[in-house]
Amino acid sequence: MGKQIKTYNGKIADSSNCRFIFGEYYIKGVECFLIDGQWYRINSPNLYKDWETGWYITKKQFNAYKEDFAFSGLKGDDARYRYGIVDVTPEGDPVLGYFSINNAKNVPIFFSTDKDSNGKNTFAISEDIVDRLKYEYYNGIYASNLVIKKLHNSSSFSLQEIKRKYPYRASEILFPFLQEYKKYKEKTLVTKSLEFKYTFGLEIETDSGIIPSNYCYKYGLMPLRDGSIHGVEYATIPLSGKEGLETIKKSFEVINKYTEITTNNSLHVHLGGFPRTMETITALYTLLIKIQDEMYDFFPQVYANTRIFKQRDYCGPLPVLKAGRSTYENKLTSRFTSLYDWISNGDTFTGFSLKEHPNDRSGEHKWQIDQRYKNFNLVPLLFGARGTFEARLHNPTIDYNKAINWIYICAAILKYAEIYTRELIEASLTTPIKFYKVLRKIYNKKISDILIEYLEYKKELHIQEAQNGDVVGKIGLKEEKMGRMIPPNISVYDEN
Repeated sequence: MGKQIKTYNGKIADSSNCRFIFGEYYIKGVECFLIDGQWYRINSPNLYKDWETGWYITKKQFNAYKEDFAFSGLKGDDARYRYGIVDVTPEGDPVLGYFSINNAKNVPIFFSTDKDSNGKNTFAISEDIVDRLKYEYYNGIYASNLVIKKLHNSSSFSLQEIKRKYPYRASEILFPFLQEYKKYKEKTLVTKSLEFKYTFGLEIETDSGIIPSNYCYKYGLMPLRDGSIHGVEYATIPLSGKEGLETIKKSFEVINKYTEITTNNSLHVHLGGFPRTMETITALYTLLIKIQDEMYDFFPQVYANTRIFKQRDYCGPLPVLKAGRSTYENKLTSRFTSLYDWISNGDTFTGFSLKEHPNDRSGEHKWQIDQRYKNFNLVPLLFGARGTFEARLHNPTIDYNKAINWIYICAAILKYAEIYTRELIEASLTTPIKFYKVLRKIYNKKISDILIEYLEYKKELHIQEAQNGDVVGKIGLKEEKMGRMIPPNISVYDEN
């Protein structure tokens, strides 16, 4: 035990628990800290408090890993620390400090002071700061009422300018979003499995508005630019299980709060985990041909030819190709060869690989692939690394129940193709299969009853819309925005 000494700020402590630095004593772990083999006093200009962890970082560490502010808040590099607003005084003034990056918590702020009236982009450590400062939200960033008025007149903060800074491909930002999603601790954790094994994800097109970056990271919503729509497209990370369904629900909550969706938008579903073989893909194509006419009955009339109100037909029917004759092997070979020939623009199949489609070798010009603009897109099952099945046939919705029901419906298509692969290939290509039979074969009575009732509800709704001259689904979307969602008893969300 050492002698009793007085530390730099007047505390009495045992000398054995202290370090003597620049003529003063400092209590270890309280007034001085060992970082990378060197002791730093708490009042050193080279030591910063990390307000996220409560620990301390050195100026050298901060400079090595500080983040240059990106307006979008989307960073995928080695940045670890931010400088921004960490607290608010009782008088309502912001306190600036340093903190470890927590993308699911930190919020972008446009901060201005009397000395700096022009302001600058930075971050607040949490939404609590925003509330205490009484800041408002505008196009991806929080600011004071006075500044918000200026932002309205600034082209730098316009939707189109911000949208240009977003990536075109989800793969460019997928990793950091996956990492943040895994760290987010408020998700509802469940142990029961779903009735299907596939991973799932949504592409949700919007017409206006921007979701705050912290919510994007929390719920795995990757903001992307898409030239075919006015607003931002939000693509979810690959999700699975009940936790994934809960994430879909929360995603729609922020979609509804911060964005506007119109009939010019769409909802696309991607499912992963379907076997990438000649047999299963051929069976899937066969099934889609057999059900596709009926599937259009469940959507607004215009979805059979969206060219009526859009630049092109974005979800037209799949073409009926060569069916093949006699033996199973001949039917399989003929059907798959003709399918691959059509999708690839005449390439010869040499095996599955990760190469991109011949019309888009770089993976950056998907609009050049006409074959993807069908009700069901098989291109990513044959080309590229995604290996997903995309269902493009769905009208815009703000109701998470509709999205989840559609995920189940699409999963039933895949599972049926997996289970009945041989029967599908051996059967006639064009003889229809009643889709309700598919649902009955795949799901238990409770789930299949819900989904069939839901599809009947959808069919009747869109018939009524067409009778009122509404072929794009304006009436149904308006009903949703007025709070009249689908009845709870025809949603599978609460049944699993």
